[in-house]
Amino acid sequence: MRAYGSRVTLLVAVLSAFGCGSATLVEDGGSGHDGSAGGGAGSARGGQGGAGGTAGAAGNTAGAAGGTAGAAGGTAGAAGGGPSGSGGTGAAICTPNLACTTNPNRCKAGTTSCATGSSQCVDGVNLAAGASCGSSASTSCSGPDSCDGSGNCNVNNLPSGTDCGVCQQCNGSGVCAAGYEGTQDPTGCNTPQTCSGTTKTLAQTCSSGQCKAGATSSCANGCTGNDCTAGRCGDGTVQAPEQCDDGNTVTESCAYGLMSCVVCNSMCQQVNGAVSYCGDRVVQSAAGELCDDGNSSNLDLCSTGCKTCGILVGPALGMLSDDDGDQGLEFLVTANTTIVQFVSHNQGKPSNIVLRPVTAADVSARPILQRVQLPANLDSDGNTVAQNVTVNVSWPLTAGMTYTISDQEGSNSVFSAVSGGTYPDMSLPGIDIIGAWSAGDSDYNIPESTNTTYWMTFTGFHACLQ
Repeated sequence: MRAYGSRVTLLVAVLSAFGCGSATLVEDGGSGHDGSAGGGAGSARGGQGGAGGTAGAAGNTAGAAGGTAGAAGGTAGAAGGGPSGSGGTGAAICTPNLACTTNPNRCKAGTTSCATGSSQCVDGVNLAAGASCGSSASTSCSGPDSCDGSGNCNVNNLPSGTDCGVCQQCNGSGVCAAGYEGTQDPTGCNTPQTCSGTTKTLAQTCSSGQCKAGATSSCANGCTGNDCTAGRCGDGTVQAPEQCDDGNTVTESCAYGLMSCVVCNSMCQQVNGAVSYCGDRVVQSAAGELCDDGNSSNLDLCSTGCKTCGILVGPALGMLSDDDGDQGLEFLVTANTTIVQFVSHNQGKPSNIVLRPVTAADVSARPILQRVQLPANLDSDGNTVAQNVTVNVSWPLTAGMTYTISDQEGSNSVFSAVSGGTYPDMSLPGIDIIGAWSAGDSDYNIPESTNTTYWMTFTGFHACLQ
C-alpha cells in the first residue's frame, strides 16, 4: 500500500519592537511517498527533510521541494532510503513611517524607512526650538544645548567678552578667561585714581585675571584734584624738558671771582653764567672793589686786588745827618695797607732799609718787621756815586699802628721824632705821614716845603689799600 505524508502548515506572526514586523509561513515538506518494498524507511527520511523549512512566505515552495526530495528519498528507499530534503529561507516584513528613537540627528524626530528593504530610523520632522539636544549643563560662559527649530542643535556658549567674573570675560568657546587686561573692570575693579596731600594713588586695573591696586607716588608740589600739581620752572624739581631747576626763575651770575661757570637760567635751561672778577674793568662794589683798571700792576692807582693805591712823590722825606744817626719817616696807618714800592736816594753807600712798629721809645727795642739791603754804588775809582734806588716790596701794615721806616738796623739812639706837623697832601691811602726825622747828635725836622737832598732821603712811596 502507498503511504502519503501529511502536510502541516504553521503561521507565526512576529512584531518587532519598533512596530515593524513580518510574518513567516512555515510549511512542512511532508513525507516522501513510500518506495516499493523497502521504501518505508526512505519515506521516513523524506519526512524528516520536510521539517527543515524556515519561516517565510516562500516556505510553501521550499516545502514542496522538500517533498520532492522525499520522493527521491522514496526512490532511494527502494535501494535502502534516500537523504533528507533541505528547507527554504523566508524574507522580513518592514512597516514604514513608524516612530523610532535611534535617529542620529537629535533635533529631528525619527521615523522608519523601508527604502533599503530593511527597516531604518531616518530624519523626520524638526523638533521645536528650545528642545534639548546636547549637554544640559550650564556654566558662567554657556547654557544647555537646544534645537533651533530648523533641525540644528545649537551649542549655547555666551558671546566673547561677556562678563563672567571680576577681571574675567568669556572667550566665546564656553571658557571664562582673563579680561579687561590693563584697564578697569566696570563690574568690580573700578576704584579711580586719587590724590591726597602729597600722595597720588593710581586707579585699580586688571592684570592676568586679577584686580590690582594702583601704585602710589609722591607729588612734589602737592595735589590738584586727583592728580599731582603740574610741575613748573622754579618749583625746585627738574622735570622734562627742564635741564635744571634751582627753585626760582632768575638767571644767576657766576660767583664773584670765577672766570666761567654754568648757571640755571629763568627758563630752567643750563647756560654760561655772567662773570665778575677783579680785572674785568667793572667796579664790583658789592664784592669790595674800590677800583678796577683791568691790569695786573700794583704800581698805579689801582692794585691787582682792585683796591685804591697812592703814589707819594715829592720833596725829601727823610735825611741822614752828618753824624750817621738813624733817619726816616714816621707814619700812622689808618686802614690796612700794603707798601708796594719806595724810592730811596742815597750817596752810594750800602745801607739797610728797615720797617719797625713804634712799640718802644728805644729804637733797638723795636722789632724789625721788614728789611731790604741796598748795595753800594761805586765808580771805577771806587768812589761812591749818588743814586736813586726803586725798591719793590710787599709790606703789609695794620690799621691803628704807627711805623717807622729808616736806614739803620741797629742804633741805641732815641728818636725824638720832631714833627713838622701833618702832611695832608702827602698822605697815602691808609697812611698818614706824621713827619720826617733824624736821630743822631741832633734831631732834624724836614718840613713839608723842604726840597733839600740830604745824604739819605726817601723821595717816593707807593702804597695800596688791602
